[in-house]
Amino acid sequence: MTNVINFDNKIQKALFDHELMGQISDGNWENSKPYNHYRSFTNIKTDVNPDAPGKIGVRPLRKYNFNDSTLFSVVGDRMVNIANLAENGYSDKTIQDFDDAEAYSHVLLSEGETDNGYWVKKRVAFIETFGDIEGYRKATSGKWNAKNVRKELKRISDIVNK
Repeated sequence: MTNVINFDNKIQKALFDHELMGQISDGNWENSKPYNHYRSFTNIKTDVNPDAPGKIGVRPLRKYNFNDSTLFSVVGDRMVNIANLAENGYSDKTIQDFDDAEAYSHVLLSEGETDNGYWVKKRVAFIETFGDIEGYRKATSGKWNAKNVRKELKRISDIVNK
């Protein structure tokens, strides 16, 4: 049996996959008790099923408040970016690679700043995907803002904690 969490929409799924999973294992809840709580989320699948949101075979060992103000103050801008990238149809790989590109755009957009092969490849992918920083800003803009994303985070908490 596959362990699955079904979400109401692609925004919830993207937020969980690209931000909240990491916060559970090595971010906001890294040192939370019980210390092995994150293992409940290893080898799970996430999906969008608005007719049957909830967990199948996933049994968290603790409750999570994904709408926590402290968490949002630290990674809220990135979560808004994730929501807008998902809404605008970007792939999971693009969302993962560029959810916070504005934070390191100086490296992405400055040829010759680094000879590191990682950044060269990342720069090429960024330019191929968005063209320039204005294209990125357009891709991470849209109907999703802090207020809308926080509503989705509350709903994600309800689904995961139920």
